[in-house]
Amino acid sequence: MLSFPFNALSNYAHSTQPSPTFKKKSYVAIAIIIFVTATIAGAFYLSNPTNNERSQTTPSQSSSPSQQTSSVLTPTPIPTTSNPSPTPSPAPSPNPARPVMTSEVRDLILSANSSFPYYDQGIPFVRGKVLVWDMVADKESDVESFLPSETLAKSPDENITIFAVVNPQGYSSYVYLVAIYWPEKIIAGFHIIYVDYSRDNATTREPAEWIIGLPISDALPAFTIINEVRGLILAANSSYQSPPDAPSPTLSGKVLVWNFVENNEADYVESILPSELVANSSEGKITVFAIVGVTWEIVGHYYPGGANAYQMYWDVLVLHCPEKEVVGRYTVVGLYPPSTATATSSASGDVSRPMAEWILSLPKE
Repeated sequence: MLSFPFNALSNYAHSTQPSPTFKKKSYVAIAIIIFVTATIAGAFYLSNPTNNERSQTTPSQSSSPSQQTSSVLTPTPIPTTSNPSPTPSPAPSPNPARPVMTSEVRDLILSANSSFPYYDQGIPFVRGKVLVWDMVADKESDVESFLPSETLAKSPDENITIFAVVNPQGYSSYVYLVAIYWPEKIIAGFHIIYVDYSRDNATTREPAEWIIGLPISDALPAFTIINEVRGLILAANSSYQSPPDAPSPTLSGKVLVWNFVENNEADYVESILPSELVANSSEGKITVFAIVGVTWEIVGHYYPGGANAYQMYWDVLVLHCPEKEVVGRYTVVGLYPPSTATATSSASGDVSRPMAEWILSLPKE
């Protein structure tokens, strides 16, 4: 039987183990190899970032232009086939006539808006050029974009009709307009426009169409005379009394009838008179019939119920313009009240038609 001495095997195993000196050198070599490899890989990594890392770079993380360095490999821009975003059109320039919107004019508009009844009144025509102002946004109204450019005011030094939109748009079926004549700063009137929302841009298009349809005049409307003679009329109303045998006044030119008692506006009498007799312009000769007082006389009662039946009397001051001359003070007797009425309400006779007939009967100059 073959045998191998145990001591010889032990000596062989011992002889195959590396010496401590060899092990130390091997470790040093391996460390050097790892260090060199990591350095090369790191340098390659830093000079070639991955696409994923590029996509994570935000504009806020990039350096400023003064800190950036040019790269040898500059990526070529990829051409795009999409259309560029359209350049927004510049905002419309402000209307050069906007200086007319002084604080005084704004206050006048706000006062008129709070005092006008909610029905059309005045605005017989456009005088001069037009400025449309949005009182809510306090800027030129978009209504102007639907008006011919030649109708828009170009300077505060010209005659202008200011149309002020006084209610917010988009919340109502109506557009409320207050009109002012500039530079006199006279209230021209109040108008309500019904808006048909089935049309595009209805709240701007329809007011523009209404303005375009108004007649044009270089003169102020006749009712603006009232601002000039109001003080004279109020003074005469408290002191002027025509003698009982005073002759009838004469008609000089056109006629303007103004009711100071009820609505402080042109009276319904004008609608009864022939249109060619009614003054539309403040120019030329005008006879002003100012209604300054009203008397209600009970002349009976309606039964059953006992409602009163009234006959009306108007006190009328007559003036000649442009002379601003008080001609006289007269009383117009209304018609007798109707013979029948509802049992719970009073009734009175018409006085507008008797006054119109009286005016037509007056001698003319």
